[in-house]
Amino acid sequence: MRTIKTFRFITISSLLLFVFIFEAKTQPMRDLQPLKLQDFECMKSLECAQNSQNLHNKGWAFVFTEPPAPYTREFTASMKSEDVNLNAKYNQRGDLIRARYKRNNAALPKCLMIHLTEDSDEDWQIKESELVMKNFDPASVRYRVKLQNQTTEILEEFDYDEIRDLHENYEGSEKLCLLK
Repeated sequence: MRTIKTFRFITISSLLLFVFIFEAKTQPMRDLQPLKLQDFECMKSLECAQNSQNLHNKGWAFVFTEPPAPYTREFTASMKSEDVNLNAKYNQRGDLIRARYKRNNAALPKCLMIHLTEDSDEDWQIKESELVMKNFDPASVRYRVKLQNQTTEILEEFDYDEIRDLHENYEGSEKLCLLK
């Protein structure tokens, strides 16, 4: 009987310790504000990203709890909120290796909104939108837009070149702004 009580005590103690360790290692979900064009240029360097007050004010804080070991070959930054997801890898010097930034429910550029609503006889409505950028390069931006009417749902994708052409068509020589 004593062995069973001891076993139960050890099992419950181990479970509580596991829950405590798990809670200590997880971070609460941050409120990440969307990034602007100038922020992406800074994100190409880990040093700039870590020291930027502008990024910090938007919730994008790069904090390492321990100094990197001398043999560390790359750093990974991953941040996620309800509508924003970032995964980036940096080399030992802090230079960007690769990155992917995704924003759900992204504001669409004006020219894209005009294009989607202009010749619409079927009462299409925007159900979802998504912006994806690779390596913090604005020329890699892709918008995915889910449209729906009463009978159909479609997904359309627009890359940088298509948006640039739409911009010239609807807005002329005004500066192209992909990120709001």
